[in-house]
This record gives sequence, structure tokens and C-alpha cells, in this order.
Amino acid sequence: MAYYVLGVGGLLFLFLIVSMIMGARRESNQLRATVETRLGTRCNTCFEGKAKYYTFRTCRCIGVAPLAAAWKTKNSGAYLCDPCARRQAIAASRELGLYGGWGFPGVIAVVIYTIGNVGSLMRNRSADARTVAVCLVFGVLLPWILLVVGVVLLLLALMLIDRLWHG
Repeated sequence: MAYYVLGVGGLLFLFLIVSMIMGARRESNQLRATVETRLGTRCNTCFEGKAKYYTFRTCRCIGVAPLAAAWKTKNSGAYLCDPCARRQAIAASRELGLYGGWGFPGVIAVVIYTIGNVGSLMRNRSADARTVAVCLVFGVLLPWILLVVGVVLLLLALMLIDRLWHG
């Protein structure tokens, strides 16, 4: 019985990962077609400088670790100059780090989305070492740190309850 449950869970997890990848690829192709028609515009944020098209992804997992109860992804694409693109990438990584890694598979998806956001900066040749480091700290390290701290606090609370219960 346990092997059956693990097998079904594994298949559901595999389906979720494949559907995320296919959805991202489909949206990326649609955005690329839009980009090719509007090259050479100004920045949507500061309205200065020559802008390039960037796509940043964020996700939010709502639930209790280890499983996510609800999942919401958001793609934000815009024409941005290099400084505004760096700010957007850091903001997207911060949102991923704080809200995306609650539950499974959110912890893994956050890493994938963060690497994709940094890749968007690198494709347009506007990534610097500082921005990449900040994005990776927010999007990769922060969710894992929060997860470990949450598990440790949960274990401490369970130990305290056990001691109070059994005297």
C-alpha cells in the first residue's frame, strides 16, 4: 500500500513539473513574438533610455510544509532599461524567496524560477555580479533557510508539548 501511495505521489509530482515547464515554454514563445514586433522602445518604468524586453517569473505557495495547498505563478514582462531590469529581478527574487518556497514543490520551483530570472538578465547582457549574487541569495538561499528554521521551530514546539504532556 505504501509503495502505491509513493508511486501515485511521484507521478503527480512529475506531472506538476512537466506542466510547469510546458507552460513556461508556451508563455515564453508568445512573449518572444510580441518582443520582435516592438523592438527599440523606451523603458516602461522610468521612460528613459533604450529598453529591452525582460520576463520575470514569481510564484506563491500557500500551505503548510511539506506540501503546498495552493500554487500561483505570475509572469511579468516589460520593456526595461538595464537599471530598472536589475531592480525588477531583485524584487522578483525577493518575492520568490519570501512567498514561493512554502511547501513542496515550491522549494524546487523557486530555484528554477530564480535561475530563469537571472537568465533573462544575462540574455540581454545587463547582469552584473552584484545583482546576480543578490538574486541568488534571495531566491535560492532564503527559502531553504526559512524552511530549515521552520522545521527546527516545529520540532522544538513538539518537544515542548511532549514535555508538558508527559511531565
